[in-house]
Amino acid sequence: MTEASRSTAWSSPEIPSQGEANPRLATAVRELFSGLRAGAADVADLVAAEAHLALRLLIAMTVSAIGAVVLGVFGLAGLAAAAAAELIAQGISASMAIAGVGLLCIVGSLLLIFQFRGLSRRVLFGYSRNHLRGRH
Repeated sequence: MTEASRSTAWSSPEIPSQGEANPRLATAVRELFSGLRAGAADVADLVAAEAHLALRLLIAMTVSAIGAVVLGVFGLAGLAAAAAAELIAQGISASMAIAGVGLLCIVGSLLLIFQFRGLSRRVLFGYSRNHLRGRH
């Protein structure tokens, strides 16, 4: 047999050589990573859009809360003025009426301070930090 006929007789049909298999594998790996990269980019875009929406919602809530507080302060000031006017109408001096309303405001302020202080102690910031760091 000649050399050409011997090589075709002994070679297996359609077995890719090492050089042909590597480009197919490299192409498959490249396509896999490009798909993963595209998926990660989609997730990042979604997270960015959610964060933007959350920021807008936070700003709207903050503006609404500040507006509510301002209106609440005006309402309390109006009630204090009405109480002082009523005390003056009943014959108490203006200075005593203002002092009484001021004393009520101070007591209310102290009650709120102690309430917020109690709330802040209930939140375990140190435990939360240690828990997030993995130290239980």
